[in-house]
Amino acid sequence: MFWRPESPRWLVQHDRQDEALEILAKLHGNGDINNGFVRSEFEEIRVVVNLEKSSAAPSYLSLMVGKDYRRRTGLGMGLQCMKQLSGANIFLHYASKVFTHTGREGPTASIRASGIGSAVLLAGM
Repeated sequence: MFWRPESPRWLVQHDRQDEALEILAKLHGNGDINNGFVRSEFEEIRVVVNLEKSSAAPSYLSLMVGKDYRRRTGLGMGLQCMKQLSGANIFLHYASKVFTHTGREGPTASIRASGIGSAVLLAGM
């Protein structure tokens, strides 16, 4: 994606504030860097980046046993387990065999299996 501009947040993290402000102006202010919304968005990004730099990132151990992160980590792990157990993987593995049993053979079965498998994955996201 070489033709896309860098994200303003990334530019602020790498001390390229002027470029970040220009991109925000193109996105939200029709090129006007003095637009109120552009300025407030830039300040918000700058404050959050500075806050993240000043605080330490949590360790993996603290994500598992730390009181502040325990609920979030448990929810994320639970959702991932439920997604895996929902049955979509079974369909993805056996779709070509199912299509073969219905009379479709060769590349047609594979293409349909791939198409339906992709649709199931997209719907599951």
